[in-house]
Amino acid sequence: MHKEKQNKGIINLTFDKKIKIISTIFVLFFIVLIGRLFNVQILNSEKFQLTAKKQTQKKEIIRPLRGIIFDRNMKPLVTNVFDVSITANPKRIKNIDSTLNIISKITEGDKGKYISLLSQKEDSEIQIEKLSGVQETRKFDTLKLDGINITKSPVRYYTYGSLASQVLGYTDDQYKGRSGIEYTYDKELTGSTGLVIMQKDGQGNKRPFQGLFQKYPENGSNIVVTIDINIQQIIEEELLKGVKESGAKGGKVLVISVRTGEILAMSSYPTFNPNEKKSSDTSGMKNRVISDIYEPGSTYKLITAAGSLEDNLFNRNSVINTENGEYVLGKDLVIKDVHGLPSMTFEEVIINSSNVGIAKISERLGKEKFYKYSRNFGLGTFSGIEIMGENKGLLKHPSDFKNGTLQFCSMGYQIMTNVLQISLAYASIANNGFLMKPLIVKKCISPEGKILWKNEPITLRQTVSEKTAKILNEFLVGVINNGTGTAAELETVSAAGKTGTTQILTKSGYSKTAHNGSFIGYFPSDSPSLLVAVYMDELVNTGDFYGGKVAAPVFKRISDRIIEYVGQNSLYSPEFLNEDFNKLQIASKDIKTKNENEFIMPDFTGMELRNAITILNEKKIKFEIEGIKNEKETIAKGVRRLVVEQSIAAGKEINEKDATIKFKIKDVKSEWNNTQVIPDVVGLSLRQAITKLSTRGFNVEITGTGKVESIEPKVGELMPNGTKVKIIANNKN
Repeated sequence: MHKEKQNKGIINLTFDKKIKIISTIFVLFFIVLIGRLFNVQILNSEKFQLTAKKQTQKKEIIRPLRGIIFDRNMKPLVTNVFDVSITANPKRIKNIDSTLNIISKITEGDKGKYISLLSQKEDSEIQIEKLSGVQETRKFDTLKLDGINITKSPVRYYTYGSLASQVLGYTDDQYKGRSGIEYTYDKELTGSTGLVIMQKDGQGNKRPFQGLFQKYPENGSNIVVTIDINIQQIIEEELLKGVKESGAKGGKVLVISVRTGEILAMSSYPTFNPNEKKSSDTSGMKNRVISDIYEPGSTYKLITAAGSLEDNLFNRNSVINTENGEYVLGKDLVIKDVHGLPSMTFEEVIINSSNVGIAKISERLGKEKFYKYSRNFGLGTFSGIEIMGENKGLLKHPSDFKNGTLQFCSMGYQIMTNVLQISLAYASIANNGFLMKPLIVKKCISPEGKILWKNEPITLRQTVSEKTAKILNEFLVGVINNGTGTAAELETVSAAGKTGTTQILTKSGYSKTAHNGSFIGYFPSDSPSLLVAVYMDELVNTGDFYGGKVAAPVFKRISDRIIEYVGQNSLYSPEFLNEDFNKLQIASKDIKTKNENEFIMPDFTGMELRNAITILNEKKIKFEIEGIKNEKETIAKGVRRLVVEQSIAAGKEINEKDATIKFKIKDVKSEWNNTQVIPDVVGLSLRQAITKLSTRGFNVEITGTGKVESIEPKVGELMPNGTKVKIIANNKN
């Protein structure tokens, strides 16, 4: 009995001891817990709050829309589309069947594929669809489905594909400009990014956290370039045709406004499509009009001729000894002509592109003067064009000249230039001796339509006097009428220009089977407006490799098509290429918006109807035109269709879903289409004079025969269409 009591006491003691141990453990646990809580909530609260935020909140950068790039007529060349990603969280979808029905209807995708993706993976977020190049995203904006997340990322869309792609450039995967206008004006086009805080729920799904700071993105500014996309299409079509016809490896074409220096079109072949970039496109991405340098050949003879006339060393009738077509400068230095004539006049040297003749003329001019005039015309130095990639070329200093250097440089060898530089030199002759800075961008417009800055034409300097320029102009007209450039003669107006042909320099010397051919010309020759330069690369083993055979016909086709497009009469207008876009300034693509569906109506009155419709179509605003069922209905040449009244007042805030604007219009003849400048036909044959005058709408009265001696009214006078022009001809001229 005593033993039982003793055992029971031992058991109770052991139990009490266990209770105390357990109690002590709990006390210690709570002390540690309280200490931990004190550490988390008091001592290091900020640290742990930050950690919690990092785990549940995430900053998301919102890309702004990159600015639009317009052509000179406000046609959008580069806009924005979206890559759309649709992800699903199966655990949060209430009804998978009905949800996927809705999604497949909007995306026009395969519902079965979506079901398969959801059943194969256990991730909380599964991408079930990725759409590229979506232009209309509103159908996704209204899609609010549990378990479905939609992400939109803006990407660039080049409206005309490969057209003008080397000028416009392209953007990389980060939406940054990498070449062309996209690169040069990346800062203006980019805008500023936005910021939103995303909150993660317990299942890891992200939602915008409305209680925290958000910054909305600011869209980029718009750029208006000098390119006319219609002229660009003409040159690219004809360049491709010319390359295939001649068997050339490639080619280049440039169109410049003589009076302003604006580049209306620029392209080289091969090219590329920035919407579908491939690794093989590398060569096509180069803008070879400015990046490639070459020996210009006979087109460079202009420089020596200009300097010699300007310094009064020769006149047009000066006789040059052309050595029966072969001029020996020294051992292994022989200059040859196609024409084996003993002598030519100064004018004939240019018209017939005599190598011997220009070499003799250069000797009189001298190396210092030759270098001076080359520099004055902008050769061997950067032109100042805004886009990257220009190669300034190579112009030897007189101190580096050796025996034969001057003579060979005068005929376009041992000297390197790019197509833009030599074209600007010719444009200065067409512009009465004034060299213009090349322009590729007209202005920059804010997203709200305000002009931030614009480029005005800039005269760099006068290369030669007006008198010298006019004499050279007559020589260049002769090249087409009677010389090496007859294939460049245009259908409706007179042109001036010069051919060029060079052998290609290889490691073993100048090739006898590989050539480059070029032609640079401008029109109308009596009132120059536009310059077109054509260059054909690497004509190998072809019978016709001369510039007059391969490049001049391309010049003709391009120029005739441009004249048909712009209207022959417009070429003589002082307003040509100087249009006023004031109305368009407040109606750029990004019309100022108040919210998702509201916008401020711009002022369309006084704007050309075609421009107004472009803007309305882009904003998907309905419109009606009084008296016209089809807005694409053609109108007569020389007529502008203007908006004179709009049903919704400018500045009014409206909802686009309810908006239908009605226009009243008026057809207005451009002032210059009723009057014409009397062209200079003195010295031309009767046939040439009659053609030139009659195509401009004048009636012709003839007295005498032979070449034109004088006309009445005088050259340069502005007279109404139908005016009688009296021609006095004299067969003694």
